[in-house]
Amino acid sequence: MSYGLPLPSGSFTPGKKLLTGATEKRIMTAFDEVYADVPANERPAVLKSSSCGRSVERGSHIPDYNGHYDLPQTNCRLRCPTAQHDVCAASQTPDEETVRQLLARIDREGTPVDITTSTIVVHADLSPFERMFLRQNLLHPVHTARQAADLVAERLSA
Repeated sequence: MSYGLPLPSGSFTPGKKLLTGATEKRIMTAFDEVYADVPANERPAVLKSSSCGRSVERGSHIPDYNGHYDLPQTNCRLRCPTAQHDVCAASQTPDEETVRQLLARIDREGTPVDITTSTIVVHADLSPFERMFLRQNLLHPVHTARQAADLVAERLSA
């Protein structure tokens, strides 16, 4: 916006990189044209999220720490390697002891948490740096209670 570029069409949330279905389709059409002579299993990945890119770049051996796989029909629509899908689908929910140890490292010892297969909800305000520290060390999504409530409300209204 600061460069005078128009906002993407459709919904737009500052801080999120959202593409409309039409834009994704244009990208994939161009991709298919460029790689028409390359076998499908040899084509590069086309990823929707930067955290997916970091996971794939590391050799498809760790899950996407933002947990985009919980909604693969939405988050994995582009071309992610099959091996990465398998890794993300098999990711394990962190145990409470590990979560508590990491919370203690950021001076949040005793903070109430809810641990589920899709996210860890921390019942405290976290700075973006604290949340990133937890996500990247747990390889699992981490949200504050407010963020989790907003996500549920967003999914219910969709």
